[in-house]
Amino acid sequence: MPFEPETFTDARIASEYRTLRILDELASDASNERPVYTEIDQKSALAQIIDILDDDGSLAFASLISDPPPGTLAYDGHLVSIIIVSLNIFIALSNAALFPQNRRLDVTMRMLWPHIVRWGAVLHPARGRLIRAPGPGDARRNVTAVVQAYLSIFQSPDIAYLKSFLHGNPDAVTQTFELWLRLPHYCSKSAIQEASKTVDGVITLFVILETIFLNDHATTNDRALFENELFLTIGYPRTLYRAVSRQTLFLAKLTAESALVPARWSEHFSLLARCLFVCVPRCPQPRRPAVPKKAIFSTVSAAILCVKIQAPGDAALCALGLLTCLCRAVASNRPLAHAIDAGVFDLLRDLGRPQSDTRDVIAFIQQLCSGLFNPRVSRVFNRRHPNVPHVAPSPARCEPGHIPDWQDVAILWSSFLKPYIETYDSRSADSLKYFMSLRAKAGSA
Repeated sequence: MPFEPETFTDARIASEYRTLRILDELASDASNERPVYTEIDQKSALAQIIDILDDDGSLAFASLISDPPPGTLAYDGHLVSIIIVSLNIFIALSNAALFPQNRRLDVTMRMLWPHIVRWGAVLHPARGRLIRAPGPGDARRNVTAVVQAYLSIFQSPDIAYLKSFLHGNPDAVTQTFELWLRLPHYCSKSAIQEASKTVDGVITLFVILETIFLNDHATTNDRALFENELFLTIGYPRTLYRAVSRQTLFLAKLTAESALVPARWSEHFSLLARCLFVCVPRCPQPRRPAVPKKAIFSTVSAAILCVKIQAPGDAALCALGLLTCLCRAVASNRPLAHAIDAGVFDLLRDLGRPQSDTRDVIAFIQQLCSGLFNPRVSRVFNRRHPNVPHVAPSPARCEPGHIPDWQDVAILWSSFLKPYIETYDSRSADSLKYFMSLRAKAGSA
């Protein structure tokens, strides 16, 4: 089993634990499609599982289906430990239920979903229900178990039933958003594989919720549930800005040592942009805080990293979409100046001309060009890029359907500098003539 407490002094919990161990072994047999020469085949394993779960005298999941006690609980207490074991067995049985011949088990597992949501709230570190943690490993253990249990629920093939369940248990949505928001706090950079699995799981949960509640067929109630719970979790933009830098830097550190994380950069940037789209408009313009420089720099740096490692899913383009949202979050060109200072023009040059989805790059280049002549932005651009490559204007760039790229920015910048260069050259020529006339007078004397 993924987790085994050493001893249980409570006889009832010890008996429940033994029953759960039997279910774990049977779940493994029920998931084995290949013929094996054992006393238990897949069909008989499923029958035994159903018999145990239907037995009124069985203690299987007895603690899980009981209401959590009021007040606080100990991280290392026997009750919390048996709940963790129960979640792991639920995951094993849910995986077994995915096989067509085991569909009957899926109906039984659904009965545990509301109980998992209630206990998930207890195990969630942000809720403050657990105390006396001897170390951060206990919190990570709890988060990993909750994330994997929710994955088993959210990945149910019956989308209609899942949506109805989430509407009836909105705290499952809230818990998912809370886990995502504080993700770096619940992962250890020293335990790379565990952290990567948790990151991948939480991002997957968020993406599933977005797909269910914001698709083209979503109702007003669907969108309201998603957006209201997200806003209540995040609150004002300042919290979200901190999450942008904190999560982006955390994923960048995991990228070098994990095979899972590089594939999730596109979703990471897109989810942050979605959060900005939901939360920023609900904050009145005069009360919106400034976008921190760290949020911009971390995003540009991560986008450059995505280009370097060739992250799948047009991750760098999604990063440009996030930068556009950050630049438009406030009535100031300061975020755009920070982006230029962080090297976003170099990023555009590295991207070249995108061949796939170009909405994000078009939106950002439009944002960049519209603010390029702002004094703050132009000063930063001139300091950061004193020698922008010369690009000759072309009529093709004015045709409908043209996809702008860094060269359009370079042309616009050259047109901006042209009057200053001509004035400088004129003054330089006059100065040279004056100097030569002085030399001629001195020679004749």
